[in-house]
Amino acid sequence: MKIDPYLVGILYGDGWTYVREAGSYVTCIDQAEKNKEIIIQEVIPRFKKMGFRVNPYVFFAKHDSIFKWRAQVYSKGLYLQLKETFPRIVSYFETLQADEAKQFIAGFIDAEGTIAKGAIIIYNQNEALLDAVQKRFRDFGIAPTYIYPYNVVKGLVIMRRECVKKLIQEVPAMKFRKYHDKQVIQRALKE
Repeated sequence: MKIDPYLVGILYGDGWTYVREAGSYVTCIDQAEKNKEIIIQEVIPRFKKMGFRVNPYVFFAKHDSIFKWRAQVYSKGLYLQLKETFPRIVSYFETLQADEAKQFIAGFIDAEGTIAKGAIIIYNQNEALLDAVQKRFRDFGIAPTYIYPYNVVKGLVIMRRECVKKLIQEVPAMKFRKYHDKQVIQRALKE
């Protein structure tokens, strides 16, 4: 089974997969209410296109004190494929063609990306994956970018206006289309 690269990216960032005591295989992804479009417009349609039945629902996350949207899929094949892919995520990413890599990065940004004043930052603990994404950015003409430590994670930072603009044009992340903090994107596209 070939999993949609966008789904691999977003699930690697914000998803999880496990086996229930009853023996069913579950894959889930949650997004805060403010990012529900990611679940509705990207995750659910992509799962359905792969032939999965998706169980979407909204719940109150007590530990975060917010409502979240969840997309849940029951599939042993998906579980097994993700359990095989995640430990070797860097080699998986490096084998993707350019368009597939852009889809993976879009999912990864939708999971781990932040739009801040003057920059787009992708946070993750896997520095080797951030290095591989940074290399792919250079291939796409998005350079320079920087990797900095942020507490227990690293952040891949895209700061220059021309780099932000090119990233927005090259990578179809939902956060670039709907994110509530659009001033960086609007400023980059005007210039």
